[in-house]
Amino acid sequence: MTSSVISDNFETSTGAIPTLGGDSVETRLCRAWVNFNGTGTVAIRASYNVSSITDNGTGLYTINFTTAMSDVNYSVCATSSWESTLPNAPGTVGPSTSGTYSTSAIRLSSGQGTGTLFDSPLIMAQIFR
Repeated sequence: MTSSVISDNFETSTGAIPTLGGDSVETRLCRAWVNFNGTGTVAIRASYNVSSITDNGTGLYTINFTTAMSDVNYSVCATSSWESTLPNAPGTVGPSTSGTYSTSAIRLSSGQGTGTLFDSPLIMAQIFR
């Protein structure tokens, strides 16, 4: 048997965020995500809770959040492609060791396995908290 719940709002009778298995539903949701072109003029293709991307130089980007995170204890999962004709050719991307890591933004670096930074034509990042 299948069933559906359709609602414009999901909360307890007191207005609190519900829990599932002891965790708040809120802790299980993606707080921000973005799919963008990191070459030439950086351009967001699609996003949620991302106001803009800042190009900080070759292979360095800052993702700016529309609504700030509650603290800096969030998790970032990101991936990139290093060749526009081979979208499945993975590059490496992750939080930069220098620069912004705050409630309002995260700085990422994009590179190849050799450690060389490069501008990626496809970067996707998801932020959970």
